This record gives sequence, C-alpha cells and structure tokens, in this order.
Amino acid sequence: MPPKSAEWVGIGAAWSLKDPNAKRISDFMINEGKSAGYTVWTFSGALVPNSYTVYFGKGGKAYGLTILGDEQDQESVLSPLLHGVMHIKINGAQNAELDLPIDDATIDANSQRLNLVSRVDSGKCQNCEYYVLLSITGNSGSGFKGAGTYDNLTAIVIPGNGNYGIGIDPHEYSKGKTIDLSNPPKDCGLVAKDNSSGTFDCKGLQLDETHPSADALNISGTYNLPAEVVAAQATQAAFQPTFTPRPKGLATSSVPEPTETEAPALATTDCAIVTLQEASAILGGQADQRLNDAFPTDQVDFATDTVSATESDCSYVAGSNSVTYNVYKPDQTKPSDLAKLWTDSKNADSSRQDIKGIGDDAYSRNGTLRVKKGNTYVTISVEIPEIHQNGAAGAKKQLDMEKQFAQKAVSRLP
Repeated sequence: MPPKSAEWVGIGAAWSLKDPNAKRISDFMINEGKSAGYTVWTFSGALVPNSYTVYFGKGGKAYGLTILGDEQDQESVLSPLLHGVMHIKINGAQNAELDLPIDDATIDANSQRLNLVSRVDSGKCQNCEYYVLLSITGNSGSGFKGAGTYDNLTAIVIPGNGNYGIGIDPHEYSKGKTIDLSNPPKDCGLVAKDNSSGTFDCKGLQLDETHPSADALNISGTYNLPAEVVAAQATQAAFQPTFTPRPKGLATSSVPEPTETEAPALATTDCAIVTLQEASAILGGQADQRLNDAFPTDQVDFATDTVSATESDCSYVAGSNSVTYNVYKPDQTKPSDLAKLWTDSKNADSSRQDIKGIGDDAYSRNGTLRVKKGNTYVTISVEIPEIHQNGAAGAKKQLDMEKQFAQKAVSRLP
C-alpha cells in the first residue's frame, strides 16, 4: 500500500509526507486506487480534525489508509492497515448487495468473542453510511469457540441511509441487540468455517420494537479475514505495526515524494497508562483496545474556555463493559492557566462528588471521574449494564471501577 507500488510488510505500516493537507492527499490516493483497479471506499465520520480514511479492495483483501494532517509540523502521517472483507446481501424494506471492508475484527476462541464491524460512507446522502456489526459474546461455553454453528448472533445494520451516532438512530436495524444473551433470537445465526471465515444469516432485523414486521430487513453474507490479520491478533501485533520502505510513484505537483522514517511516525498516546491486562481484570473479561488516538485540541473536558493542549483518547471493551479515558496535557497554554481552569470549573460544579486519595485532585460528576496529577488531567468513564438496571448500586459499581482505572493511571503519570 499505496495501491500502485509499495512493499507490504506485516499488516501495518506508516510514512509521512511533507504536506499537511490531508484532504488533498486523500483525493490523490482515491484516484490512484481507482486507476489501479481497486474498489475504493471512504469513511468521513472520524472525530479527529483533518483526518480521512480510505479503503482499497482487491482479491478478497482490503487495505485501510488513515491520513492525519498536522498543520503544526507541516506534514501528514499515512497509516495503512490490512483488513478483511465482508460480502453482504440486504433485502426486505431495503435492498442492496455489496462488499465492505471489515474495519474492526476480533475473533478469539480463548475469550469466546467474535466481533466484526464495517463502516463506510454510502453516498446516498450527506453523512450517510453503511454500518454492519456482527457479534457473538458469552461465557460458560455460550460464546464463540471456533469452527461451528452459532444461533446467538447479535446484528446491527444501517443500510446506507443513516448515520450511526450517539443515541437511538432512526435508521438502525437490529436483531438480538441485548445485554442478556441467555435467550438469543433463533433466526440470527453464524457458521464459522474457522477463525478467519464464515457465513451469517439474520432474518427480521427491525428499526425498533414498535415497527411492523413489514419494515424488517434480512441480511446474509460471508466474511473473510486474511491469515496475517488472524495471526496478528494472537500476538497483539495489530497495535505494533511494521513499516514499509518508501513507496514509489507518488511524486506529483500536489503530493510531494514521501520521506522514510526510522521510527514510527504515528502519534504518541497515553493509552499505556492502563494496560490491556489491567483493563481486562477491572472490566471482568478479556478486553480489546478499540481507540488509541492522540492529537492537538482547543477544548478540554473540564472547561469551556478555548485552550491549546494535547489529547489522547483511549478505550477498552470487554463484553458489555467498557471504559473510555481521555488524557489532557498543556501545549501552548501555560500549565498554571490550565490548572486555574480546572479549579474554577470544579468549584463552580455544585453537583460534583469529591474523591480523596487519587492524584492531586479528583471529583466525579454524571458518571465520569476526573483526575488531576501534576500538569496532566485524566477523565475516565466506565459503561456497564448495571448503571441502567440497578440505580444507585449500579452507579456505585461504576465509580468503584473508575477509581481502579484512575489508580492505575496516576501511578504512571509524572
């Protein structure tokens, strides 16, 4: 990757271009891919400013390319990754048949989890997308165990005419979307050929329980992950990509020749302040890392004033439990000014719950724990089913888990 010429090593790579215009580079790569005979998908729903994702498909594989422009350093970092492909048929209230790149994949018989996610722009309307989630989770033998037939598949689909956002989306069809999988639907199943491929078939996906069956969708299809991706999952290599030699044939008037890097050009994040093993122990199951980003920001969680800081966003997911934490550090803003914003914001918040014994200062509000240590600020949000089911007891469990994450985090902060 890129499409015309570059040696592929492992499942990941990175290089930089001395051009901060990520949109221009994205358009160039799209044209290159199409001219080389690749199927090209885009995803424009990234939350990071000046960031674009393009997928190139050929021969049953997909290559995802994330382009992150950095105006401060006057460069863009290109980070490709090897992906699998899902072929899906949709019929019923809407109809479609298409191939989609598998953006996120977890297939692990040891933790009894299968999770496949595809998400690309559909072009049907502004910000509309195809979104597909296939998931099997469980324990005590009810989860994914490798090759076999499963009738406890959870499926969520947006068939190209909606945007998968926060809250209930009117275009989101689902089946088996429930925390309790002890009684899953029997008409939504998956047949795994092995740990890398299989078929799925789901009937009667609905917008919600109030819609008539006439509005339902049926989906079926196949999925296939390259052997390199499956092998990388077993060793966590997906988060330690190797690097390709400098790609050739990219010099144009608008996209300068890329330069080689001896070290990873990826953004440095603070996700390592809580390890995967520690997150698994706190969340109560084998966790997967779903988010690991770092970028400059003009906003921090605990204040409305404009600032100049760096932000790292991190998340782990284990079954129905998850955690997201954000790490903020001052950039151009003086540390003393950021500290004053913290103090003023905290003192103005009469609904807060002060927390003792974690970092230099900490408080909780609306399900989020905020911690200050030195010139670093961390916000931690745990999501568990008990929050919605057990009232005060669920909120207490949530806060206790957030405290455990916070203790791990502050022990590694300067």
